[in-house]
Amino acid sequence: MKTRIRRPEIKDAKAMSLVVRQAITKVNSADYTPRQVRAWSLHNSEKRLKERIAQGRIFFVLSNSRSILGVASMRVSKKHITALFIGPKDIRKGYGKRLLKYMERYAKKKGLSYLSVNSSKTAFPFYEKMGYKMIRKFSPRIHNVEIPSVMMKKKLK
Repeated sequence: MKTRIRRPEIKDAKAMSLVVRQAITKVNSADYTPRQVRAWSLHNSEKRLKERIAQGRIFFVLSNSRSILGVASMRVSKKHITALFIGPKDIRKGYGKRLLKYMERYAKKKGLSYLSVNSSKTAFPFYEKMGYKMIRKFSPRIHNVEIPSVMMKKKLK
């Protein structure tokens, strides 16, 4: 089935939240505690995604004619990828790579020379394969719970 990358509408927030939360609870849960998974999942509710879309946060979704398969977001002003999630049934099909390459091209068009990302432990090998280099490990707090992460950076060519 044909897929495309597009900017979402507010009405997409429910499906976006479902993809993100399923990725966290079914994929990232292998590397995080139940408490960390719960906090991280709550942080990506439909309501919060609607607010972020309405505020103008840059989001992209990868979708087919029936559903949203992946969700990505970035802050161009901070040269930072804020999210990249693929639904559990759709991982390892190249969708993450497509979304990441799309964001990198978008960033280059906006004049950015590099992008950073705070990778989960789960996604670290993916970003490393895509040319991102580890800067440092850290643990941001989400809903007062530390989520171990890895700050990574890539020079855009």
